[in-house]
Amino acid sequence: MISLGLFAAAACAVLQSDVVIENRSVRLVLGSDACAKSLVVKATGEECLASGTPRPFCQICQERPYDNEYFITYPSKPTRFPANHVSRNGEVLEFGFTGTFDIATVRVKEADDFIHFFFEGTRFRLEDYGLKRKTEIDSFAFVQLPVRRRAHFGAWLNVTWDDSAAIALVGDSPATRIDAFPRDDGGLDFYAGCEARIRPEGVGAFLVATPRAEFLTSLEKAELALGLPNGVAGRRHPAKSVPCLEFNGLNPKTVDLAIEVAKRGGFGMLKMNWQSMTRSCGHFPWNANYPNGEADLKMVVDKIRAAGLIPAFHAHYSKASTNDAYVCGGVPDRRLHAIRHLTLARPVAPDDTEVFVEENPHYILVKPDPNSFRGNEIERHLVQIGDELIRYTACAGESSPYRLTGCVRGFFNTKPVAHGLSERIRHLDVDDWPFFIRADPATSLNAEIAARLAEIQRIGRFDFVYFDGAEDAPAPFWANIPLAQKILWDAFGKDAPALAAGAAHGNWSWHIFTRGGPLDIFKPERLRAAYPTYILRKARENAENFTDTDFGWTGWHAPSKTSTGMQPDHFQFLASKAFAWNAPLTVVVTPSTLARHPRTEDNLAVLKLWADARSCIRLVKGQLEEIRDPNREFWLVKDPTGESADILLVEVKKVVSDPTRCEFTYSYKERHYTVTWNPSDSAPIQTKRSF
Repeated sequence: MISLGLFAAAACAVLQSDVVIENRSVRLVLGSDACAKSLVVKATGEECLASGTPRPFCQICQERPYDNEYFITYPSKPTRFPANHVSRNGEVLEFGFTGTFDIATVRVKEADDFIHFFFEGTRFRLEDYGLKRKTEIDSFAFVQLPVRRRAHFGAWLNVTWDDSAAIALVGDSPATRIDAFPRDDGGLDFYAGCEARIRPEGVGAFLVATPRAEFLTSLEKAELALGLPNGVAGRRHPAKSVPCLEFNGLNPKTVDLAIEVAKRGGFGMLKMNWQSMTRSCGHFPWNANYPNGEADLKMVVDKIRAAGLIPAFHAHYSKASTNDAYVCGGVPDRRLHAIRHLTLARPVAPDDTEVFVEENPHYILVKPDPNSFRGNEIERHLVQIGDELIRYTACAGESSPYRLTGCVRGFFNTKPVAHGLSERIRHLDVDDWPFFIRADPATSLNAEIAARLAEIQRIGRFDFVYFDGAEDAPAPFWANIPLAQKILWDAFGKDAPALAAGAAHGNWSWHIFTRGGPLDIFKPERLRAAYPTYILRKARENAENFTDTDFGWTGWHAPSKTSTGMQPDHFQFLASKAFAWNAPLTVVVTPSTLARHPRTEDNLAVLKLWADARSCIRLVKGQLEEIRDPNREFWLVKDPTGESADILLVEVKKVVSDPTRCEFTYSYKERHYTVTWNPSDSAPIQTKRSF
């Protein structure tokens, strides 16, 4: 009764000059001053706006004032012009602004399950005095909506929700900038806008505000109506949380072994990467393991499917490897991205080892750190002058003359030649993993690479594709990361996979990435420490966005002089945490590591136990949270008494930290048991009653 009264009160507060935008789920009221006055979810009658200072629904930003009289008056810094008036004519909202002469047009569509806002553009009112011209718009906010923050907030999807309702503002393309900014009143300023450097107009966003139980269904209807990939369907897919085995070197000779290992470990998905089948990233020519090309790939995938496993593909798509024709074909492609442009200060002879430049070359790249994960930052010191690639050792940039020193000429199969004064130098965007150079998304290079990957997908019809290197796009990252992903997704067309994940994402990526991507491989000795710091945090963050997290990647590390390698306790730990989140786990193996690891059979047995547990283990209330606890460890074990064939869930504690011996204890039926084994041999694991 109270909520209905609130809704009635809100309805009575609407004035004749207000603009009302509503569908069957939500009612949004804008005052004539262009600020939101009310946002009510109709089923509950709940007011969803934040209680503090209003925000103008639209706002123009210029990097400095461009109007002749204004740039004389105000400082040269980003300047914002808020909307101060709104009127509605059918589907069209028109906004006027304080301090500028633009009129912005936003088209609104009130569908049953969502409200779509589409920024069509602006027109300019030219005054008849002063030195006037139409001025640029660097960025434009076409939705600014202050909402009350609920118990949960998912920054990826841009949704705040609780058991009562869910409110989301979602972009309809990668060119829509979606964000949420914290407010002093504890709420969030939902933001949808665009930037001129990406697309100055012709972008949109949609609002979904429903009872929590209806949210995903309404979101899916918006995706379908607006022609977006169906991210909701992917999150409902029965295989969304299937454990995955990534088998490096999967080819016609190893596919039978890969299938056998996958089944022994309880994996439902078998993944191959592009390096298994092709020689380089970019042109993707078949390698020696696929002499029959398409026929070999089809045979491998058909075998995987016939074994009842889901075939998956691991692809890099936004860059070219340094052994690819785009880089080492003699004439490097000029569509490879450059992170900075320099100018030759002196002519360069073919044998010169110093290159003098006009601009200070310092700070182009981070200073190398010998303790970094690769320690080979110097491989990123690569410049292109014309058709020549040059690797330099260092740069002298403290004072003029600036120069690149220790240059190796004619790098990556290019020809060292003379270069004239004032020629332009392109400092190439070499990947953090310096085997790659990133593509420029403003050119057609991404689409060319995507077309070749789409041909591989056409042959294999993989049900899952991993978009690796997703972070490898230039700024602005919010646009270019999902844009590169969209280029590949569009190239897939009707062959697009049902499931996908990636290494980085933007708001639009939610529609194609149906699970949170795995983290890069942690050493066995750091796995437990990494869980609360990274894996658990990622699982919680993705859950706020209605998304599972892949608890991999986990490497099949063999014991060495410095490491125990991945042991059964490591797999018990990680698989139990993934189970508690109903999340997938990806394990990465190579045939050689499987063969030389003395505990391969034990590790596979542990993974199989946890995979089977998803359908047979029943937990009591509160146990999921106990298993998720980073300070507690739970294993699946066979009944130590031998009285039954039951698989038991027990809490274990580590006894010793001796790297030459693994020892854990647990209790069952008021008896205490000790589990011991040597990590470096294959002797049977011993389970004995302690007392």
